[in-house]
Amino acid sequence: MSWIHVARAPGRRPFLADARGREVILRGANTTGVYLNHEEDDYTPGVVHKTTDPADYNGRCPANDNRWVNPPFCQVDAGKGPWTSSADDSLNDLSQMRALGFNVMRLVINWAQVEPEPGRYDAQFVARVEQIVGWAEEQGIYTLVDFHQDHYGDLDRNHQGEQPPTSTRAGGQADGAPRWAAMTDGIANVNQLGQDSFNAAQRRAFQHFWQNDVPPVSQGDAPGPGLQDHLIGAMAAVMRPLVGRSSVVGIELMNEPVVGEADPVAFAEQQLYPFYRRAIEALTGVRDGLPTCPAGRPSSMDLTCAYPSMGLDDRRHMVFFEPNAMRNLLDASIQPNVPFSEYRNLVFAPHVYTHIFTLDSVLLHQPHDQATFPPDYDYAYRTADTEARSMDTAVLVTEFGGNETEAPTLTEGTLAAQERYAVGAMVWTWKDNCGLEPRCSGGTGHPDPSYMWSMWETGGAGPSPAQNGPALPLRTRHVARITPRWIAGTVQAYSFVVATGRFEMTVDSITPVTVGDRSGETLVVVPPIVTGGMPSVGGAAVLDEVVTNPDGSRWVWVAPTGAGHYSVMVTPSP
Repeated sequence: MSWIHVARAPGRRPFLADARGREVILRGANTTGVYLNHEEDDYTPGVVHKTTDPADYNGRCPANDNRWVNPPFCQVDAGKGPWTSSADDSLNDLSQMRALGFNVMRLVINWAQVEPEPGRYDAQFVARVEQIVGWAEEQGIYTLVDFHQDHYGDLDRNHQGEQPPTSTRAGGQADGAPRWAAMTDGIANVNQLGQDSFNAAQRRAFQHFWQNDVPPVSQGDAPGPGLQDHLIGAMAAVMRPLVGRSSVVGIELMNEPVVGEADPVAFAEQQLYPFYRRAIEALTGVRDGLPTCPAGRPSSMDLTCAYPSMGLDDRRHMVFFEPNAMRNLLDASIQPNVPFSEYRNLVFAPHVYTHIFTLDSVLLHQPHDQATFPPDYDYAYRTADTEARSMDTAVLVTEFGGNETEAPTLTEGTLAAQERYAVGAMVWTWKDNCGLEPRCSGGTGHPDPSYMWSMWETGGAGPSPAQNGPALPLRTRHVARITPRWIAGTVQAYSFVVATGRFEMTVDSITPVTVGDRSGETLVVVPPIVTGGMPSVGGAAVLDEVVTNPDGSRWVWVAPTGAGHYSVMVTPSP
């Protein structure tokens, strides 16, 4: 698989490109099947954590448990080639992704799994990550390693022995940091007025993190004693064996970072960007024109020197970074969007939940078709384009989504906007269990479509559901669409109309590609769900071949002649 990097061209927003310089469109899903979250912690009676031993997944899939939020992530036919079965009951998650036309997954992991005890990085879990990366590579799917968190971590009971479990725990979901890294100074973990943003314990825990404060635990193998030092050590532990893997697009440093007790406008420049820069310096070895800090704290917080390199010197993987999580409410960043690192392989990674988590929905409770703000689905992508240009970075949306019933409206609205701005994205989420909540299954044994956000009907009633059922029809119909994967030239526009199955793309190219040179041609992928239609090419390009793959997908190969403008269309059958 080709290395992907951030490329630049005059007058364009920086973009993702392969080794030949073709623009790359990454589309896929977030998978949380290896993620430890509140449903699997010690407070859930009788729950056994999903195993992280790679041997337990060799040719088999551990039994599912409805008390887990997500089924185990499996590829039982690993090692048998790139076209293994993608059937509903195949237990081949990566094959199923491939058959939907996806070419990337965001592998959601958390700090608590990598460093369950202070300064001890779990080699078995790191090996499990390597296993999944290998599965994905076999199916032609790239991996983005995502260090995830929601509401910092489990604040109910940590090393300070604070509050017992309560119904007011942060958002009903608390994951990310290990308990020993949750410093709340005895503040009760209570969401005032039911709002996570009014949880003082969460804000205090984040504030301690942004200050790189030292928890009362052993430093162990961490590069320093502070909270940030421990997390940077965890990132290095996961990425070290992946340094040479071209199928790994990179690492995302933190999911939806939250302001602690600082000024939310000043937060990015004073706390968030400095943390990102330290992590990048540690992983890549870039120095940002500064001398290296002496090992250990407090020099690790010194902005006049670079964080000591962790020895990876990983200059080929991209680093993905998110803005202040308040962007989810506004579809625009409130922070100064300025360069903060000399590393060139940076990707701005906002989340887009227009009319789902934006203020019109969460605060004003307006129906999406009557919303006064955001003004349209394009707004989040217009602002992301401007923000990325200001920071001289590429852009990739690492989360978007909604429930099954919203697919024709909210999901389709943002998908069409992604195409207008040529932005890749990953849907949240791949597979969820139905759970034991009545609102999920209503006692029918099947998920309530207004509740399910996954791509698949999973879970169902009972303690031991199947790993997945059929794909959810509306979600699949809208998300699995005809998409360009590699583009030779500068894409001007592309679009897919779900109702008709019509795809159109226009590209400008002045560089000819020899017919049959697949490493340089444009590739358009037609997933199996899109039936009928005949590809055609116009202008300065020729149709090389349409390849029908064993899973029913079609790959349309197009060779530009170098004379300029060309078009690719897949039109419905008469």
